[in-house]
Order: sequence, then C-alpha cells, then structure tokens
Amino acid sequence: MQGERPIPDLSTFDPADHSWWQWREMGSPDDPYNQIPKLSPEDSLYKEYLDITEAGYESILKDYDADEGWVFWKEQDGITIHSKDHPDDPVRCFRGKGIIPATAEVLRLHLVQVDLRKYWDDMFLGGTYKIELTPTVRVCNYKFSAPWPVASRDFVIIAGEKITDDGLFVTVVNSIERDDIPVEEGFVRGMLKSSGFVIKPLDNDPVTGKPRCEITYLVQLNPMGWIPTIVVNTVNVSQPLCINTLKNAILLTEAMVEEMLRKFTELPAEEWKADKLRRLLNKAIDNHNGKPEMLYEPIQYVVTGKRICDEDICETLEKIGKEEALYRMWKGSMPYLQSIANKELNATAADALANPPKH
Repeated sequence: MQGERPIPDLSTFDPADHSWWQWREMGSPDDPYNQIPKLSPEDSLYKEYLDITEAGYESILKDYDADEGWVFWKEQDGITIHSKDHPDDPVRCFRGKGIIPATAEVLRLHLVQVDLRKYWDDMFLGGTYKIELTPTVRVCNYKFSAPWPVASRDFVIIAGEKITDDGLFVTVVNSIERDDIPVEEGFVRGMLKSSGFVIKPLDNDPVTGKPRCEITYLVQLNPMGWIPTIVVNTVNVSQPLCINTLKNAILLTEAMVEEMLRKFTELPAEEWKADKLRRLLNKAIDNHNGKPEMLYEPIQYVVTGKRICDEDICETLEKIGKEEALYRMWKGSMPYLQSIANKELNATAADALANPPKH
C-alpha cells in the first residue's frame, strides 16, 4: 500500500468494489504484532509455510460452497451448519454459513486484528504474532480457555489472508510444529487443519440499503489430549455459532461509533473539553453495554497514529481542537461509516472530509 487512502463516495456503497484491500488496516509501526522477526525467503521453512497456506486457501475455497460430501447438521439462530467426514481423520470438519450486515472490510478487521477477537470469542485468552513471512502470512500462537476440568488449549498456526479476483476475502489457519514456541504449563496444544473464513459481499439490503456479506466458517479442530473423538465432534458442531457473536460485536461497535460521532459533532466548540468528551464517550459505551477499550483504543489510534500512547486521549482531543479532532476521526472511521450506511451521518462526514482543516 502506498500513499494516502482516497476519500470514498459515502453516499453510496458498491459491494463489487474491493479496492479497499489495498488500503486495509495494517496497524502502526509501534503495534507489537508489527515488531516481530521476519522469516527470510532463503530459510528452508519459508516455501513450506507458503505452500501450506496456499493449499489451505485452495481447500477452503473448494469447500465453502460445495455440496458433495457435506451433510446438513442443523440450523440455529440463522446459521446453517453442515459437517464433512475425512477418511484419514476421525475429527469432522464443520461449516457454518450466515449473513452479517457489514462490509467485507469491517468483517476483515474484526477477524484478523488480534485485539478485537476477545469481543466476539469468549474463550479467547490472547494471541501473538511470532514470525512474519509476508504482510499476509504469519506464524501465530493463540490461547483459549476451556471449561473445568478440561485444560486450556493453545495453537501454533500459520495464518494467511487474501482477496480473490472476484472479491472473496479468505482467511486460513493450519497448525505447524515449532520447537521455539513451547507449550506453557496448564495448556494442551491443539491442532487445526485448513480452518478459516470466507467473506462474500452480497447486494446491499433492499430495505435498509446497508451493506451485507455472506460469511462461511470452516473448522476442523482437534483439541488433542484425552477427550474422546465423539465428544470432540459433538462440541465442534457449535463452533460455527461464533458467526453470531461476531455479528453482535460488529453491530455493537458500529452503534457506539455512530453515537460518538453524532454527539461529538453536536458539541459546541466552546464546550470541547476533555471532561465533557469523556462523559460523552462513556455514555455512548454505557448506552450500548460496550466496553471502554472498544472505543478508547481505536480513537487513540486514528487520532494519534499510535497504539501505545501515555497521554490521555480526551486531553489530546481537547488540545488539537474540535475541527482537527473530528477530521481525523471521520477519516479514521471511513470503513465503519460505509458499513453503518446512515445517509445523514455520512453526508456530515463527506462535508467535513471535503473541507480539511487549514494548518
């Protein structure tokens, strides 16, 4: 990605336009997950890991919409779940499919950004990037809790993301072995095979005009340890229901962002003070039963360009003033504005973005 992202036409949204990929969020230089070792192309594992990732893409794209071999399991809360047996593995692959009213870009952000996963996956304890092959392929270590008396699980995976020529966004993970990432005490190392998501943009909702995507989750997870296979398959059938918790997390974030931007816009310039801004932020969070870090951390990033900052963000907003602060926030919120698709709000944003502050 080069240069600065152009301002999109916020009055409309074209689901067939996937130019967002070249401007996708990649984090700031001070992000911990951007400060990891790079694997040299000359390393003996470099090609092996890329081959695993490419094979994973091929497997997921073959299976995400296929009928052959897939058996209907159930439909629950709008998610259709199928399973597929593998002749060389007693652990079944499960596939869930549903619709989320959001853009592919916003979905990608919540799927790929490690610090957002905790808002839609209650069992997620944390994750770290360990090694980077390319900006879209990395070795990761993820940790998940488990109900007592089962031990928590961790996974060492090679994770990739891509967009296809026809606009499908795809993620894939496969377990790998790494002697330099030992299992921590209290954990059992599980195994994932060609698991991931396929995001397919659909036509905008005919009633609301809101963008929406079909989301497919494929997962073949073996927790290892002493758990019988029949129990593993029984539990795994519910894995695709995370599509709904992902949807809820995105809609919650959008609702808080929309209220925050409205209230900040309505606030008179003479009242643009840190204490007042903090009250408005907290009210937007409380009104939607959100968590403070769901707004405070993104605001800090879009306003300062840094994930790690010692200065109070509301003090920073007061210091730079309403016009400059809102301009940065409108600009940083463009993916969410497209996904929220509120005509009045987007008209306000378009006007502000067309008239940047003069320095």
